[in-house]
Amino acid sequence: MSQPEARLSRSIIKWLKEQGHFAFKIHGGSTMVAGLPDIVAVVHGRFLGVESKMPGNKPSLRQKYIHTLIERAGGSVVVAYSLSDVLSAVNRIAGTITRGDAESRSASSSGASNRFRYVINNAIEEWVRVTMPEASVLHDEEQVKELARFIRDELAEAGYGKLGT
Repeated sequence: MSQPEARLSRSIIKWLKEQGHFAFKIHGGSTMVAGLPDIVAVVHGRFLGVESKMPGNKPSLRQKYIHTLIERAGGSVVVAYSLSDVLSAVNRIAGTITRGDAESRSASSSGASNRFRYVINNAIEEWVRVTMPEASVLHDEEQVKELARFIRDELAEAGYGKLGT
């Protein structure tokens, strides 16, 4: 993490703690899952991952994938270019709580689309595990095409028929 991103992370953690939330910095290493957010927080009893980035920088494919897994599990993730991005995320979480869980659950509980997402995510996880266990990102167009073929085959096997070639 660059020094400006480290400063941003420190200011975000400080602010979250000042607001009464639990927050800490994730220090990556060989024993950590690649792509985890820089900051883990619990906001109003909900998981929030914060990926600190300087303007112009974007999350890697691996980071986006991990963010998707977190969101699929019911957590929230924000890519924060400033403290105001985190404030917006905290306010969204607070708004979800005030509207009630039933509303947010009913909006995301389509059985068919959940099964489709489940098959896709499992296919991606299996492909990454088998083909590139040490890699943290897709490095070239051929890997992306190979992943697409693998997912298409997995979907066909799961009963979604043959999708485009």
